[in-house]
Amino acid sequence: MLNVQKLNTLKGYQVTLFPDKGKAFMKWIKIAESACFHVQVNTVLENTDLNEGDDIADLVISIKKEQYLAGPEALIDKFKRKNKYLGLLIQKFDLVIGCTMILLYNVY
Repeated sequence: MLNVQKLNTLKGYQVTLFPDKGKAFMKWIKIAESACFHVQVNTVLENTDLNEGDDIADLVISIKKEQYLAGPEALIDKFKRKNKYLGLLIQKFDLVIGCTMILLYNVY
């Protein structure tokens, strides 16, 4: 649990806190204001649609999931679920996913 005493041991360092979204954010701001040196409190989670109590790791996971779902790998995985042999074919013929969503023969 973060408290002023623990935070003050970091005096001399540049410190940025990344509190969980919601109640922890306001609590950590008060602790940062009570420190004997300047402490930044990052607000990125407060400006997201994440749930109360979510942390920076949840944000990273959310971004990675969105990137994955928007990419070609998600479409190939969807096809693999519909056809159990597709993964074997991709592996057998050393196919790679190209930018245009076409399976290309790996010539490397």
